[in-house]
Amino acid sequence: MSFDITPLGEVLPPEPETPKIYNEQYRHSIVEGTYQPETALITMVQGTPFVVEYYRQRVAPDEEPQPFDPFNAATYNQYTRIRRLIVKSEGDGAFNFDPQKAESDVKYTGWVSFGLPPIRGDVFIAEIMDGRAGLFQITEQPEPPNFTANKAYRITFQMVGILQKDWADELERRVQQELVYSIDSALSGGVGLVSEDDFDTEAQLFQWRTTIGQWIMTKFWWNPERTIAYNTSGDTEILGGYVYDQYLVKFLSAVIEPDMRVMYPVIGQLSTQYGGRDFGMHGTINIWDVILRGDFNLLSQCPKGAAMIGVDRLVNSRLYGNLRSSKFTYFICTDPEEYKQYKVYYNMDGYPILRPSPQSKIGSYVFGEAFYNGEPETVFEKLVYKILKQKIVPRKELLAYCKDEYFKLTPKEQLYHGAILILLIQVSRKFGVPS
Repeated sequence: MSFDITPLGEVLPPEPETPKIYNEQYRHSIVEGTYQPETALITMVQGTPFVVEYYRQRVAPDEEPQPFDPFNAATYNQYTRIRRLIVKSEGDGAFNFDPQKAESDVKYTGWVSFGLPPIRGDVFIAEIMDGRAGLFQITEQPEPPNFTANKAYRITFQMVGILQKDWADELERRVQQELVYSIDSALSGGVGLVSEDDFDTEAQLFQWRTTIGQWIMTKFWWNPERTIAYNTSGDTEILGGYVYDQYLVKFLSAVIEPDMRVMYPVIGQLSTQYGGRDFGMHGTINIWDVILRGDFNLLSQCPKGAAMIGVDRLVNSRLYGNLRSSKFTYFICTDPEEYKQYKVYYNMDGYPILRPSPQSKIGSYVFGEAFYNGEPETVFEKLVYKILKQKIVPRKELLAYCKDEYFKLTPKEQLYHGAILILLIQVSRKFGVPS
């Protein structure tokens, strides 16, 4: 046995701090640069997904979570309501019977992931498959399955009872904040919880994505070549005819998904890799590459103009079924210098065998000249620059342009602007960037 020999009243020195293997304040750049949250939860674990209306408690760090008790007015919980949250339930639950109380219950397990940790005592409302709604409560403190930063939580919950109107009214009275779970944003790599206003705006934009895609397919689908085309009548100084824009068609093939085509087949693409071009599939880097990749470093290398060239310029093709043998009159290219001018030969009667096809110069292709210098001028150009270059998504401005301006555009502008609008709306599906 040992005795404490410290004199009474003597001040003891502080005990040395236990060594730590990490610094609580230091965060390496790899944490911000490579971390990917586990947002694809519903595709990674087994179980049955169902949509619930979730009520998460708003508690201070030093407060004890309290279960929801609609019969006790003294127990007052404040909640953040999360609509359309997905819970993935595992199995049919575990039946428990207490012989002392002669009571039984069924406990269920499942998974949730919505950017905030669930709390023991949280409740949610879900359909119970008989035309009624049930009130469920989390009975144990949820924990992530590992020590990593992936915020997917396994929860244990049980049914409190059939939802009564007075219970619903009491929950409504205690709601302090309204949020909506956007699975579209979560699976696109953005945040899962958004405000109701942002959710409604994005839902309307998503409808416009389908509207514009179907409008382009209906108005500009050219059945003779089973691809997208437009007529130049009254649009250029050369004779009218149907034009094939290889860059636009390639872009539309990338952004128009099958659900937007409805009954239309895959958009056909015709090759122009002949007629003088020796390198590259589509010639020079152009504005469509910048838009599709979002790589504005290439903007200064893009030709600001283009040319409309007659397809009979493509005389030295060795392939059948390509643009040269199509019913198109013209095609668009940003490297017209690669299509050499042909000499005119005459037969013995003096009639020409081959002559140069007409060519029309396009001064500013797709956007105005100032856009290529990093100075967007029109409302549409500013939207493109802000969303793709500055990574700022003004969803209300984008929606207003679709509603108020799109159908006022000329047919050609509806085609070109519409193609780019589909991409801008696709980018807007990811929340987490400034809006």
